[in-house]
Amino acid sequence: MKHTMMIIWFVVFLISFINIFLSYLKREKIQFFKINFIFSVLVTLGALIRLVLLYYLIVVDFTNLPAIVFVFRAIVDSAILFGIIFVIHALVIIPFSKSKIIIFTIIALIYLPFPVINVLFNFRYQYVHKIIYFLVAAMSIYYLIVGLHKSKNARLKKIFKSITYIVSSAILILVLTHIIFAKEILKIHSFTYIIFIITWTISLIFYMRQYAFKECDFKLFSDEYKLTERETEIIKLVALGKTNSYISLTFDISIHTVKTHIQNIAGKIGVSTKLEIMKKIHDFRNA
Repeated sequence: MKHTMMIIWFVVFLISFINIFLSYLKREKIQFFKINFIFSVLVTLGALIRLVLLYYLIVVDFTNLPAIVFVFRAIVDSAILFGIIFVIHALVIIPFSKSKIIIFTIIALIYLPFPVINVLFNFRYQYVHKIIYFLVAAMSIYYLIVGLHKSKNARLKKIFKSITYIVSSAILILVLTHIIFAKEILKIHSFTYIIFIITWTISLIFYMRQYAFKECDFKLFSDEYKLTERETEIIKLVALGKTNSYISLTFDISIHTVKTHIQNIAGKIGVSTKLEIMKKIHDFRNA
C-alpha cells in the first residue's frame, strides 16, 4: 500500500507540473494569466513537499525528517489558501475587495500552524485543517457565482458555470468519501490535496481551451474596424493588459509612438481610453 502511494503521489506531482507548463504557454494569450502561473508553482511545491514527506515515511525514517520541511509546507499551503482568491478573480476578470483579502489572510494565518501541530500531537487535529480547506473551497465557489452573476461576459459565464459544476462535484466526492471511508481515507496521504490538484488541472485545461485568445479573434476585430497591421499587433498586447513600456520594447518603438497608435485605434473603434479598448475587444469576442 505504501509503495502504491509513492507511485500515486509521483503521478500527482507530474500532473501538477502540467499546470505550470500550460500556464507558461498561455501566459501571453490570456489576460492576467501570469498570476495563475505563480499559483501553479505554489501548488507544485505543495505536491513536492508531500512527496518528500511520504518518501521519509516509507523509505527513510520519519523521525529524521528536517523540521524545516514541516515549516515550509505550512508556509506554502497558507500561501495557496491566500492566493486562490486572487487567481479566481483574475481568471473571471472581476475586481476583488479589500474585505476579501482580509478574510483570506485571516484564514491563511489560522491554517499556518496546523501542519506542525498535527505532527507534534500525532495528527489529532487533522480534521481542523481539512475543514479550513472545505471552507476556502466553499467561499471560492460563492465568490465565483456572485462575481459571474454581475459579469456581462457571456463566454466567461458559460465557462465558469461548467467549472463550478466540476469543483462542486469534487467537494461533494471529498465530503462523502471522508464520511463513508472515515478510517480508510486517512491511510491515503493528503487525499484532499490529490483531489484538489486533479480538479484544478481539469478546470484549468477547460478554461484555457475555451477562453484563450485565438488569432482569428484579432483578425475579425481588425477587419471590422479597418485597423492597420501594426495596430492589430498592438491590440493583441492591449487585450492582454500589457503596459505601454512593454509594447514599446516588444516592437522597438518609442512610447510616444505607442500612445499615438493607441489613440488612433481608440478613434477608429469609438472609445477614448486604453481600458475601453481592452473592454471593446473582449466584448466583441464574447458577443
